[in-house]
Amino acid sequence: MKNLLYVEDEKELQSFLVESLDSLPINIHLAHDAESAIELISKVSFDIIVLDLYYTEQGTVEDIFFNIVESKGNLCTEIFLISGFLYEKKQMLDDFFYLLNPKNIFQKPQGFKDLLTILHSRIEENKVSVNLTWY
Repeated sequence: MKNLLYVEDEKELQSFLVESLDSLPINIHLAHDAESAIELISKVSFDIIVLDLYYTEQGTVEDIFFNIVESKGNLCTEIFLISGFLYEKKQMLDDFFYLLNPKNIFQKPQGFKDLLTILHSRIEENKVSVNLTWY
């Protein structure tokens, strides 16, 4: 079964993503900050990870990236970034070029629909079933 992790500190956006992907076959795991995301990544193998750039709670997206690099020798995860603040996009790409595909970076709010379209496509290609876990 495929797993998706969505790290977002805004509950409304978490709910919107869950509702948008509800009919698709995937396990959805939600985290509200870097610390809870890192805990989940240590326990679950994710096929798709969607990250906001900034969190009101502990940690940063960089902390998550470093954890992914340390915990996964061969990364088999597709990573997406979505944020209202993409002025650090070039620096993120320079620092984590081996993790990030520039086509997988979206700006809120207008890019959220594009992100959902791509997620629908990726999930439907794999034909797996849906469950939801809140953290």
